[in-house]
Amino acid sequence: EGMQIALTSLYLFKNNVAHPPTIPSASHPAVLSQSAIPEIKTLLLFLLSSPFQPIKNGATTTISTLVSESKIIPLATWPELMVTLSNLLSSPTPTSVETGLKTIYKISSDDPHLLESPTLGAPLNAIIPSCISLLNPQTTPGVLKPTLDIMTLYSSTTFPNSLIPHVNNLLENLSLIATNDDGGVRKRVVECISAVMGAKPEYIKGKLPGIAEFMINVMSDSDSGVKLKATEFWMYTLEPNAYSKSYADVWVGQGCMDRVVPILCRNMVYTEEEREVILERNTEEDEGRNLRPVFHKSRKGGGEDDDEDDDDEGFDDGEDNSWSLRKASAQTLDYASAVTDPKVLLNVLLPNLKAGFESGEPWVREAAVLALGAIGGDTATGRYMEEYMGQIYPFLVSQLTSPLPQLASVAAWAMSRYVPWVVYMVERGGEPGMLNSHVEALLNAAKGKSGKTRLAAVSSISATVEVAGGDHISHMLGGIYQVMNWCLDNYQLRARIGVYDLLACVADVCGESSGSKGIGDIWVGKVVGRWKELQAMSQHHDYQGEERQAEVRGELLRLLECVACSAVAMGMTFAQWGREAMELCIQGCQANILRVVTLNENEKDRKEEDDDMDSDVIVCCLDVIDGMVEGMGNNFAGLINSIQGEARERFLPLLQQCTVFDVSGVRMSSLAVVGDLCKYCPQVIEPGLENFLKCMIINMNGRRWVKVVNNALWGFGEMCLRCKSSPAPLLPFKEKILSAIVPLLMSQQVGIVENACACMGRLGMVDGKGFGLETVMAGKMDVWFDGIGKIYDRDEKRDALVGSLALIRAHPVLIMDEGCRRSAISAFLMMVASFHVRVEEGGDFREMEHDDLYHAHYMFERWPGDMGEELRAEVGGILQEIGRGLGAEASVIIKALPLNVKKLLKQEW
Repeated sequence: EGMQIALTSLYLFKNNVAHPPTIPSASHPAVLSQSAIPEIKTLLLFLLSSPFQPIKNGATTTISTLVSESKIIPLATWPELMVTLSNLLSSPTPTSVETGLKTIYKISSDDPHLLESPTLGAPLNAIIPSCISLLNPQTTPGVLKPTLDIMTLYSSTTFPNSLIPHVNNLLENLSLIATNDDGGVRKRVVECISAVMGAKPEYIKGKLPGIAEFMINVMSDSDSGVKLKATEFWMYTLEPNAYSKSYADVWVGQGCMDRVVPILCRNMVYTEEEREVILERNTEEDEGRNLRPVFHKSRKGGGEDDDEDDDDEGFDDGEDNSWSLRKASAQTLDYASAVTDPKVLLNVLLPNLKAGFESGEPWVREAAVLALGAIGGDTATGRYMEEYMGQIYPFLVSQLTSPLPQLASVAAWAMSRYVPWVVYMVERGGEPGMLNSHVEALLNAAKGKSGKTRLAAVSSISATVEVAGGDHISHMLGGIYQVMNWCLDNYQLRARIGVYDLLACVADVCGESSGSKGIGDIWVGKVVGRWKELQAMSQHHDYQGEERQAEVRGELLRLLECVACSAVAMGMTFAQWGREAMELCIQGCQANILRVVTLNENEKDRKEEDDDMDSDVIVCCLDVIDGMVEGMGNNFAGLINSIQGEARERFLPLLQQCTVFDVSGVRMSSLAVVGDLCKYCPQVIEPGLENFLKCMIINMNGRRWVKVVNNALWGFGEMCLRCKSSPAPLLPFKEKILSAIVPLLMSQQVGIVENACACMGRLGMVDGKGFGLETVMAGKMDVWFDGIGKIYDRDEKRDALVGSLALIRAHPVLIMDEGCRRSAISAFLMMVASFHVRVEEGGDFREMEHDDLYHAHYMFERWPGDMGEELRAEVGGILQEIGRGLGAEASVIIKALPLNVKKLLKQEW
């Protein structure tokens, strides 16, 4: 009992040091009294020698919190600690050595550089050799484990200079304990070798064959943790970015592949213990428990991670989120297929797949199908597999009806990996109906009995739609929507999320076809009806538990994302549901704004991320509105006029409130709505133009959120385009506008500068004088031109150029003044060159690279046709005027330009 009290006191102290409580009367965190520190130091050193291991562990964690995490006690002011740790490491008692090692490991974990510090005498110089000497067969497992943890930590993070001279000794000693009876030790040995190889492969080149042999052997270890770490060794070795010739010599040349691939296939099969758990979970799911969607997560709508690689998502088998031997084996096979000659790999793999497919044991077939999917996708092996798919594909389809949900669901996923082959067979292989049959089989699986199979089938359909494209899918939309309608009626709460993802995916890929010819009638009304239900449920959160609230809000968010994508894609077809959608959006924004404000009033310790989370529904409702604006264009004004009563009157004030709401996501989305209203139907925003202009200026002056500033710049640029012929609304704010934009243009902050340059260009396009651009831009034209050269968006780049040319025509002194003309004209010429970079037809521009400028092979293209001959002629006229004004000085400026820019000017201009 006394030990428990002491241990509780110790952890209470540690937690309060790490996260000091706020003093109510002072409204600031408590501070540890300096007068208490000497006693604390003495007490913690005493506790390190406690006879009770939990007390020693608590002292270790607390010491690390004080010296490396919170740094309340700088290590330099506590020399007694390092003396104590040194004594513990040299103690004859294993438990004392273990305590010293655990303390060092914890300190190093929190700050790997701390023990390398010269001001402390670089204690790591002595610790590293001491640890390596402990790695011998006579050392107890209790000491070996923290020692290996320390060596792995430093091998995988800083790889300090003190370790480099001892690498050979480390590897030799690791070999001495590699067969230790303790599985935890063996696992750490493998982990440490992998860490050294990952950080410093050059140190183990000569030892690689022996290490590879060892890793193959331990892949069949009796301990699953050891097998996992050995498999990860091969995964890291075959990772495409790290793969090298020396690895290939071992992987293929030494014959490791022939032995590793069959082990990977075996290790993908669920163990008996895992099967028991899964079968029990299958029963629970069939009884109606909620499921989460699996596999398909790659749709780009609304996110920023557009380049996210989802190749490994099939290895998320939906059983749990934990990393496992099975997933590591599948990932390793995936990497192997990317770096190994397809013929060579398939010679080894295909017999294993064939044996798995023919097995009477469904769990073995499931693992074989997983292996087949692992080598699919966009790899050379996956493409080479096409010659075998005529035999394998019917087998895959037949597994969709397996009574084992795990087999049926992995078959659905594997089918999605070979959609390119299905499309090929439709286009060139004489099988025009194959894609129809593919989708039909998955739709049937989506209506099956197992919730897991249903979700996998829906996810596979999403992947199929993405890969096949609208031209191949549009004629099937009626059947797809009919089944999804059934799914919305029959799936459990969380499972419906997979359906919303599919509907959004179809909208993204198929565009207007997703709602044409009455197809939208099949499903949109049902989704909007479900939206009303969820919104009502989310606003009566007092009657629900926290878990239920989270489920309702989670489904509502995904539904709103689906509606936003569909509104853009369907255009005017969505208008028949537009009025109801607008009313729901306005209601949702109002209710959730009130909720966030109330929570902030009642909970003084709320953090910014709390507001972000609680404002997600506002953001999504604004995104739906923006989707309708973009989809309906100028007709959105008619939709607003059709709304009756308070909702119509509240729209513009609510939108204005959102642009200054104290949550970044809400501001970003509302500013996007304002910008799109200016772009597509300015008459809607005209009554509140002055107020929105003030809000734009507030956000352009903000420095708290970069993305908010960018959206404000873009939105104001769209406002300028609407005011080109009548700048009167902008003129009263000209000083505030320029004082907001010019510092952003000069800020050198990537992203901000480009947007500010585009915004300034659109301001320069506004008809009439009186803004005083010539005054604020004097001496800054080179920065503006440089920023225009880095704009990627074609419309923004063109507008920035047009605005800058208008200013130059009106005030040529801005680039011809003797004090700045060389820098300004050089920047102007480089900006012109940026319009000639090689890009895909109609694609965004890209930044000029070194090869564009200096490569012996000339890479610039002709003036882009979509920029127009009129603009080209205007640029040419300005260049001629510059040439006449410079005279002989022109050759001096041109001489300093990159080689290919000189050639471009000579050939094109």
